[in-house]
Amino acid sequence: MRILALAGIVLGWAAVTFAYSAWVVRRPGRLPTAINYRGVQLPLCLGMGLGLLLVWIYIFRAGWIIDASVRTTTAERRAIAASLALVLLAGWFDDYRAGSTRGIRRHLRELVAGRITPGLVKLVVILGAAAWASLGLDDRPVRILVGIPMMAGAANLWNFLDVRPGRALKWFLVVALALAGWYVRYDDFLLTAAVGSAAALLIWDLRERAMLGDAGSNGLGFLIGLAFFRLLPTWGLGIALALILILHGLGETVTLSRLIEASPPLRWFDRLGRLRIDQANPESGPDSRDSAAT
Repeated sequence: MRILALAGIVLGWAAVTFAYSAWVVRRPGRLPTAINYRGVQLPLCLGMGLGLLLVWIYIFRAGWIIDASVRTTTAERRAIAASLALVLLAGWFDDYRAGSTRGIRRHLRELVAGRITPGLVKLVVILGAAAWASLGLDDRPVRILVGIPMMAGAANLWNFLDVRPGRALKWFLVVALALAGWYVRYDDFLLTAAVGSAAALLIWDLRERAMLGDAGSNGLGFLIGLAFFRLLPTWGLGIALALILILHGLGETVTLSRLIEASPPLRWFDRLGRLRIDQANPESGPDSRDSAAT
């Protein structure tokens, strides 16, 4: 019965997501926009509104749908919802105020020069959100010390991935489904519903009708970080943090796009469902999101 309930949440939230996306893509209004890697200007609208709706439903205990033996307490649920809402709002702020500064090292250089970038503000808020979630979910100092950079790093890692249509969503689905054997035992409405959302958003992202934006990509990564924190033992959190730091180092130097293109299986998966590369506009300009995260 629990599997059926989880499947129902995935399908139901996929339908909600598709309807939301169809509505917002046709009414871009004053939504922030960015130029993608093919030189196409798209609204950054897929992540924010749906994420906040998901948080609102979670606050009011939609997780009761799953008859799980392990349930989150009210305090834990509030910590999760509040921290995710902060990440979404920080990403939305960066979407509206984003400039050409990308990459953690560049933001730090700007700070040394006396300039505070929107991306740096976002990073500080995400660290605060990770601290709020860690302290709300556990009281063991070691797990908290590892969990804060792990969750914040996961949020930023998915921002690294969001430089090609569908990439961040695909890898979210891969990791979330890999965790399914663990989180099926928990009253985890958020991650279950997010799987349905990611599957539905793929249609719009791959066809380049809209983009996730920092709100969407950071939110997805933060959900993965939350899942790691709740489900993995302390040594597992350490491994997850190490992998995230390694991927950050590669993203800041070699770039993840080059690594993916160099591996035939990863390249095939990355291009699956995407529009043809020969349609690219080489003059995408400095605002193209084919760059480092943050």
